[in-house]
Amino acid sequence: MKPTQDRINTSSVQSNTEMSRLIDLNDFKSIFDHAAIGVALVNTDGRILKVNHSFEGLIDYTQEELQQMTFPEFTHPEDVDKDIKNYEMLIQDVVKNYQMEKRYIKRNGESIWVHLSVSLVRNDKNEVKHAVAVVQNIDKSKKQEIELRAYNARVEKAFQGAKEAVFHWPNVEDDKLWWSPNFQTILGYSKEELPSRVSSFFEIIHPKDKEIVEIGLKKLFEKN
Repeated sequence: MKPTQDRINTSSVQSNTEMSRLIDLNDFKSIFDHAAIGVALVNTDGRILKVNHSFEGLIDYTQEELQQMTFPEFTHPEDVDKDIKNYEMLIQDVVKNYQMEKRYIKRNGESIWVHLSVSLVRNDKNEVKHAVAVVQNIDKSKKQEIELRAYNARVEKAFQGAKEAVFHWPNVEDDKLWWSPNFQTILGYSKEELPSRVSSFFEIIHPKDKEIVEIGLKKLFEKN
């Protein structure tokens, strides 16, 4: 009886294992299909195996079209080399996963900024099955960041040539201050000594003038 019982126990364990795998697969399929962010399965050569609806909508290609492509084909030319290098390091097990900001090229030729996170899926023998790429649309915030960086660069360049003493608070959210070189000359401070943050701005204001400066700043914010 014991060998029979062992076979029953073994069969039961295998059945439970298969059931667990089936449940895991169903859970993954549900998450994959309904995820609000783009998900793609990619083979070791970079060819697309499967994408969800969010990924299709992100770059305006259907799954069938993407399955005829490798990811470099719809990656912005300036981002291809870095992405391929990261992917090769992942496949070669140099890194366990990687993340990067990159641009995809949509069907209409427009570029779109995304945050990409890639990791590997392995089988029971620890062999690579495919990679999972999770993609989040960051186009709006990234373009705002680029525009702000360009604006700040223009302002800083203008400051360098300004004859007047000027300080600039470019972004009220990050509290950072910029000072023109003439301010250093007038006040006798080095660039490093001048307050770099609005929170420490009043350290160089004469005590008798702090109240009027605070009132002036308050009125400025109320007006704008």
